[in-house]
Amino acid sequence: FFFAVVSLMPPPPPMSRMVPLSLSLIVGGALIVLGCLLLGTAHATEALWVTMPHIMRGAQVTPTFAKPTMRTSWISPNSKTQGFPAMPDGDPDTGRRQTLMQLVGVMSLVRGEVARAEAKSKPLTPKMEGISDQELSQIVRADVVERQFLVSADITRAIYDETATFTDEIDTYTMDKWVKGTKLLFVAEGSHVDLVGDVEVSPTEVLFRFSEKLMFRIPFTPVVDLTGKVVLKRDPSTGLITSYREFWDQDIVTVLKSAQF
Repeated sequence: FFFAVVSLMPPPPPMSRMVPLSLSLIVGGALIVLGCLLLGTAHATEALWVTMPHIMRGAQVTPTFAKPTMRTSWISPNSKTQGFPAMPDGDPDTGRRQTLMQLVGVMSLVRGEVARAEAKSKPLTPKMEGISDQELSQIVRADVVERQFLVSADITRAIYDETATFTDEIDTYTMDKWVKGTKLLFVAEGSHVDLVGDVEVSPTEVLFRFSEKLMFRIPFTPVVDLTGKVVLKRDPSTGLITSYREFWDQDIVTVLKSAQF
């Protein structure tokens, strides 16, 4: 139908008339599309039902419908869409509206399930379960000294359980939020962390002390100095770190008062 209309159209008018003509074509095209949707012909319905199983197969969603009186004569006996409901009998406008609403509902379910499936399929960092105390000590030491993870958030994620929590003097966070927040809060290039003493490791926890200079990523980039310790709790069955707890030797007010600009 569309190509027939195009073939009957006159030659393009001068440029001065192109804008109103384009607007007319857009409006006309929208009306044609709307008309096709409202017509709900058997072929369009059958094509949609053939497509839906392919969409839903990956998301493993089964559509559920109300139970109106169904008119199966619209779909041929040999159709690949057998097993799917046809257009309902009764008032045509009511049937079309009901079918369109059902399809919108199914597509919303599919979109939600696909999003959840993509989130679940996000690859996780392989975990170093059963790691020895000595090896864990070396990794944590490198995180502190080389990767400066207290200000850069560049942690060795493989030694942490994905459900690990991170607690500082302000609040408790999930691992992803702590990483994101640390990177946004501090200027890693203008900050520095020193390891004080060694990293102590036992089957249940990791402990180390630190001295650091923090440059905040806010106007005037203030810098504060503080000391403290970090306690990392471990799961004895896996050896993975399940919580991070940071303790400051100074209270928050004292630290903020020492800020240099």
